[in-house]
Amino acid sequence: MQIGRHPLHFANGLLRWRRDPSQRALVKECERLLADLPVPTPFSVEALVRNMEQVLKRQIRLVPFDDPDGGMGTACGLRVKAPEFTIVLYRRRSSRNQTEHIILHELAHEWLDHGTTLTAEEIERYVPEHIREEVLRRFPSALVQGRVNFDSPEEKQAELSASLIKRLARRHPFDGDDMTSLLESSLSHPVAPPRRGSHQE
Repeated sequence: MQIGRHPLHFANGLLRWRRDPSQRALVKECERLLADLPVPTPFSVEALVRNMEQVLKRQIRLVPFDDPDGGMGTACGLRVKAPEFTIVLYRRRSSRNQTEHIILHELAHEWLDHGTTLTAEEIERYVPEHIREEVLRRFPSALVQGRVNFDSPEEKQAELSASLIKRLARRHPFDGDDMTSLLESSLSHPVAPPRRGSHQE
């Protein structure tokens, strides 16, 4: 689960991970774990979900939710794993790229078979009330993936894996023509500085 915060920093997240010597092993580990992920070509989240369903032999439901009263402490992404299927709930963000990253984060939890679940107190604090009423009470025995400890190994794996999946997908420079998507694209694909000695006529 992702707790609400502006995800613009995801654009160069993978580069920062690679620059940190202490995290290089984690990058390699996530690359190994994602090696068999059935990334579709051309890429779409929906096609990825279909491929994952075939491999994992379980249904994955993507369900958007609105939380107009939600603050920075409530969830923008949530994974509910019932015995026969998984529900990925996500809050739509200001751009398609941001929304997609939230979904990929939760799908990474599913692919990596993460099993951490929130306590009753954490669900009360971080999960929007209508989600508790409409989803969690219907599946009381379900695993609820929650991002409470930002430094936990599973959350680090899921966050990094979301960025790696985007790289594996060989996506177009940007999806969407809104201002935030364009800005994210420019941050993800910076223009290289001119070489020394080069000049324009």
